Amino acid sequence: PGVIVLENPHCQSGGRVLPASYIKEVRELADERGLPLHLDGARVFNAAIASKRTPAEMAKDFDSVMFSLSKGLAAPFGSMVCGTRPFIDRVRRYRKLLGGGLRQAGFMASAAIVALQTMVDQLIEDHRRAQLLATKIRDIPGIRLEPSVIDTNMVFFRLEQDGLSVPDFLAALSQRGVRMGTLREGVVRAVLHYLVSDHDVDTTANAIRSVLQAEPR
Repeated sequence: PGVIVLENPHCQSGGRVLPASYIKEVRELADERGLPLHLDGARVFNAAIASKRTPAEMAKDFDSVMFSLSKGLAAPFGSMVCGTRPFIDRVRRYRKLLGGGLRQAGFMASAAIVALQTMVDQLIEDHRRAQLLATKIRDIPGIRLEPSVIDTNMVFFRLEQDGLSVPDFLAALSQRGVRMGTLREGVVRAVLHYLVSDHDVDTTANAIRSVLQAEPR
């Protein structure tokens, strides 16, 4: 192995925040083996908000960090990589080798600055609405939250209704103006963001209920 990578928050665990104690254990393992530790922090600002820590505190045990500007922070595009100067010099070279160079990038940087300056506190609302959605759908027959605890802005649930596949469920939701996705068999993922209002959460919960209560064809 050449590097250990941790994702925080961890998507496949339902958007849960990794415990600080676990990260320290992995840091010790990396040090024992002489390996760098990288943080895939696409939503690390969500993890920071959820755990009431700063992004710097979330990143302090890592040698390098990547975070996305276009997810919770709502910039139109882009990600940032942070690390030592020699590391960033290597990143720049490989980025260019892989076609990631861009001229006239100032407009991208401007959008990134706006996102970092104005959107971080908004993540609190995204988390609140995710918890609100979970509360509204928790007791709908045919829905099982997985996991039941909501840390960030993602709600995962498993369909437990005979005769209704995830693709059919998602298609029926889409017809009602609600779009979700799936990352693993039988599990649906809903991601809350700044364009989703409390009214939209109500609409989403009602759409889910409508699909699951519809008469089978």
